[in-house]
Amino acid sequence: MTTKIKTTLLILIFIFGLQIGLQAQDKYEFATVSIITNKASVGVGNVDAIYVTTSEKGIEKIETQWKRCNNFLLDLTPLLNHIKKMTDDGWEVITVDKEVFYLKRKRN
Repeated sequence: MTTKIKTTLLILIFIFGLQIGLQAQDKYEFATVSIITNKASVGVGNVDAIYVTTSEKGIEKIETQWKRCNNFLLDLTPLLNHIKKMTDDGWEVITVDKEVFYLKRKRN
């Protein structure tokens, strides 16, 4: 084979490999789940809802009932139950930062 044919074949194999690699990348949808507290000077602030933001649907406000364990501790069971529901729906928690959960899931 001549050098020109070898070079052409190598370029075609390289381009074909790039195409397969680009098509094989997974596509993800991202979301955050958070609560916003109106913090008082001392203790735990007031929480009105769970806020879910997704790259597909935007911001969704989920009203829920909150209980306090004491002046400094809020029962986060409603937030954790919502995270569990989302993980059951295929979402994966990436990381948690204070009162914000970051999630992702594969797009269909």
